[in-house]
Amino acid sequence: MRLCYVMGIHRDLQGPDVQPEMAARCADLWWSVYMLDQHLSASMGAPSAIQDQDMTVPIPSADGFDSRASALGIHVNLSRILARLMRSRLPEIA
Repeated sequence: MRLCYVMGIHRDLQGPDVQPEMAARCADLWWSVYMLDQHLSASMGAPSAIQDQDMTVPIPSADGFDSRASALGIHVNLSRILARLMRSRLPEIA
């Protein structure tokens, strides 16, 4: 996760020097690493290594015709929900 962050993969890669295939591959890599980090952090009760507001890579759309991108987008959203649930405090039972 930290290596991806240092390499700047958490940012939306655009520009004349960036090929669209490379940008898509980096985005897929970022979201895969992000999902693993969210799951492992939530399982251990630790905070995530990166804040959501620091990322500019667009979440893969679940509306498109690409089933792989749709599945990845759904998994990203589910990992965010799972992490939020695991970090929330449950009320104590008296």
